[in-house]
Amino acid sequence: PMLGGDGPRRYLLAIVTPTEARGSNGLMGSFAELSANEGHVAVTRVGRLEDLNAGLDGRAFVPAGLTEFLARYGRFDPIHNWQNATMSPDFPTTARLMEQLYPASGGGTIDGVVAVDPVALAAALKTTGAVAVTGWPVPISGDNATRILMYDVYTQLTDQARPGFLNGVAGAVLDHVLNTPTSSFASLVRAEGPAVAGRHLMVASARPEEESALRELGIAGQMPTPNGDLLSVVTQNAAGNKADWYLHRTVDYEVRLNVDRRSEDADLTITLRNDAPSGGLPKILIGNPIGLPPGTNRAYVSVYTPSTLLAATLDGQPLQMETGTEFGMSAYSAFVTIAPGSQSTVSLRLHQELGAGAPYRLTVVHQATVNPDQARVHVEAVGGSAPPRTVADATVQQEQDIRIEANAA
Repeated sequence: PMLGGDGPRRYLLAIVTPTEARGSNGLMGSFAELSANEGHVAVTRVGRLEDLNAGLDGRAFVPAGLTEFLARYGRFDPIHNWQNATMSPDFPTTARLMEQLYPASGGGTIDGVVAVDPVALAAALKTTGAVAVTGWPVPISGDNATRILMYDVYTQLTDQARPGFLNGVAGAVLDHVLNTPTSSFASLVRAEGPAVAGRHLMVASARPEEESALRELGIAGQMPTPNGDLLSVVTQNAAGNKADWYLHRTVDYEVRLNVDRRSEDADLTITLRNDAPSGGLPKILIGNPIGLPPGTNRAYVSVYTPSTLLAATLDGQPLQMETGTEFGMSAYSAFVTIAPGSQSTVSLRLHQELGAGAPYRLTVVHQATVNPDQARVHVEAVGGSAPPRTVADATVQQEQDIRIEANAA
């Protein structure tokens, strides 16, 4: 049915980039409209976010069913600025907004949203082969697409030439993928597996039964429901540039389980390293419209957790974090500015009471980023008659969710 088996369908394809990070991967620069009928998929429109913003100009519009989203992000005006439509880290929420925004922007009614970034496009091209695009000297392939679309396009094309080229890339890659022989389609799906796990490819349907199936497949990009402890660190670009190409995140989560009191105390340390230079590159990469020195990274940092925040610091100094609620958890947020060639460290002390008898479960939720997180989780049990003991320890390059279960009884 999603491919038009019981009548025509229409979808919005959002082409996003984590070089300007958002909760649902990154800013949507280009888009396409896909039609599906009896298994045949075609591209009916390709455009830029400026086209959609122009359609919203002056419209009084309030989306339905997104009260929590608007409470968290309404001040960033996502209902009049498509560049902020992807701020939620829960892609089904982003899709509900886009399903209402697209008709309001002059498009038609859509049946769902597909989001892809250069990592997912590169995975597709490794199966389908390279494509030649007008305006670029070499074919775009699975080996070079990620760098070209995340970095080279900003250093080698002018602001005037870039939009047309990116639209050309979108059209050429889509045409290439949609004309892949049926015999190769299984290979294409397998190639996208890592991209799905990393939230570089996400699919949402406006129909509840289809949305449920997408969630079970793990392709919906939803924020998990807490089943025990949960940690999600989300950074969003607040400088209007592509400096997240240079951003490296290290997440260190130290948990102490008190087996007598059935409680958890945790120290979360988030280190943000900005390798951007202070000059010599185009403004779109390292400049900003808010008066900061070139190369500066300004991030809206949010931590999602069922725990209570006891204290927070930024580079060792007290940090006042905003407190909100999303997905049945607390969301603690603050703006952090990282100078070029430097790093900043956000530290949180957290506490929560645990249910009696249940094992400790932890999910560390992945955000799609240019550079995979360096994540460390250490869980230690204290209390009782035994000395403190490690029950879980892992250091990974995080490109998908981490799940740990530890029985500390």
